[in-house]
Amino acid sequence: MLDSTTYIAAEPPALLRPWLTAENGLQWRTESGPDLPSPEPVVEAVSGNGLLAESPRQFQISFADAGVDLRLDGGFQAYINRSGDTVRLIDVADAGLDALLGPPLILALALRGIHCLHASAAISPSGLGVAFSAPSGTGKSTLARAAAARGWQRLSDDLCPLRGTAQILPRFPQLKLGPHASMLPASVDLAHFVLLQRGVHTQLQPLSITELAKLLLAATVGAKMYSAAMRKLHFRWAIATANRFGAGAAWRLSITDSAAD
Repeated sequence: MLDSTTYIAAEPPALLRPWLTAENGLQWRTESGPDLPSPEPVVEAVSGNGLLAESPRQFQISFADAGVDLRLDGGFQAYINRSGDTVRLIDVADAGLDALLGPPLILALALRGIHCLHASAAISPSGLGVAFSAPSGTGKSTLARAAAARGWQRLSDDLCPLRGTAQILPRFPQLKLGPHASMLPASVDLAHFVLLQRGVHTQLQPLSITELAKLLLAATVGAKMYSAAMRKLHFRWAIATANRFGAGAAWRLSITDSAAD
C-alpha cells in the first residue's frame, strides 16, 4: 500500500471514486469548499512541458513553505501539503483520470522521498522482484506480459514507485492495470533492475554503478516538476540506490524483434 494519501474537495469526481480504496492507499475527505489555504510567500516556481498519458501538457508549480500549488493547462489545479499526504482538488471539473492520478500523486510521493520510475515490474514465482526500464515502444510491457505467461506476476506497467533504495510499491494507481490493488502485494523488494534496448542479438550485460545512477535519474517520472531542494535529494537517492545495488544486480538487456527471443 502507498503511504496513505487523502484527496479533499466538496465532492469526489466520479472517475476517481473506484480508486479511492484502502488497498490503493487513497481516501477521501469532504470539505464545504475547495478553497486554497491562506496566501503565503512563494519560495520557488517551476514551469515547463511534460507528457501526460503520452500527450504534451504544460505545468506551473509554486512551492511554498506549507505546500505546493500545481496547475496544468486546461484549468486543472490542485494543492499538495508539504508532507505529501493530502491533495486538495481546486479546479478539476473536466479532468481525466490521467491528471487526477498522475502529477498530484507523483509530486505527493516525491515530497515523501518516493520516486516513480518509468518502468514495468514483475515478481517471479520464487519472489524475485525485477524492474524493466525502457523508452516507450521498446518492449517493457510486452516483456512483463511474457513473464506473466510463464508464472510471473505483473506488478506495474509504466509507473514503478520505489520507496527507499529498493522497495517497489505495486499498488500505485495505474490505468492500464485497473483499480484492483488488492490483487497485488503491498510491497516487493527489488532484486534486479534491467534496462531494455533493441539490438541485433539478444544478450545480457551488467550495468556499472555510474550507469545505473544515470538511468535512475533519467527514468524518474515527473522530475521536471521537482524544486531545487527536491532535485538535490533526488540526486542523492539515485547515487544511494545505485550503490545499494552495486555490481551484478543491474543489467542491460538487448532484445531483437524475434518472437522466439
